[in-house]
Amino acid sequence: MSVKFADLFPIPLGKASYPAEWFLEDRDGWIEALKELARQPESNTYNCKTKIAHLGDTAAGAGVTDMPAFARLKDWIHEQCREYLETAFDPEKTITPSPLIVHSWANVQDGASTHLPHMHSNAELAFNFNLKFDPEVHHSTCYWNPRMQVGFMYGAGVWHRGWESPSSRWTAQMVEAETAEGDLLIWPGMLQHGYPAAEPSGVSRITISGNVMQSNYSLNRGGMSIAVAPRENTNYSRIQVAGELGPEFDVLKILESGDTNK
Repeated sequence: MSVKFADLFPIPLGKASYPAEWFLEDRDGWIEALKELARQPESNTYNCKTKIAHLGDTAAGAGVTDMPAFARLKDWIHEQCREYLETAFDPEKTITPSPLIVHSWANVQDGASTHLPHMHSNAELAFNFNLKFDPEVHHSTCYWNPRMQVGFMYGAGVWHRGWESPSSRWTAQMVEAETAEGDLLIWPGMLQHGYPAAEPSGVSRITISGNVMQSNYSLNRGGMSIAVAPRENTNYSRIQVAGELGPEFDVLKILESGDTNK
């Protein structure tokens, strides 16, 4: 009798590009909305180790994508997530997916910062949208092979070995997605992801990230927001971070300034 095989853990990655004409129409409004949000520290959190500002991270509801300026983007992301779920997990159309963004935030960086490996364990899907991104300067989102969870044991030390690993789906430590400005990436929230630091260039980076659940999910929206809000004596505490980031990390300045090496 021949052995039969089944791939138990396929991890599909979805990518879509926001319509170019919409991107040109909406981008200035997005930046202005984020500038206003940057002036409201109670709505934001900061990572002092990686120097990333998470704007809208503590907001109730869906956060950044609930702002009027992001209405069209939010509807578009919902549609892409619905198509992702149907195509990747329900090709026979046995269910009707109803994805809903339950939490979203903007990541604002000076460009050279890293984003350490992590998962979105409180989400069915996670997404990342490149609002301001230069593929010649920045690393795109990288994903760890769940069959080789060495990243959990060695943490950021696996970055270097990851680049040297073969590109086989079975043996690669991680894979970097190819993306450009205006691209959206969608993946199951439990997939470990992050990106290495870029070389200092003066080119800032802004992305919109979020968590997606089915519209009838049982978790409380407010509860999910509270779960990721800054807490005392953690890396995301505004009180602690304020004394560690230093004056060079000015979120509003990053949003308002032009890039130096474009």
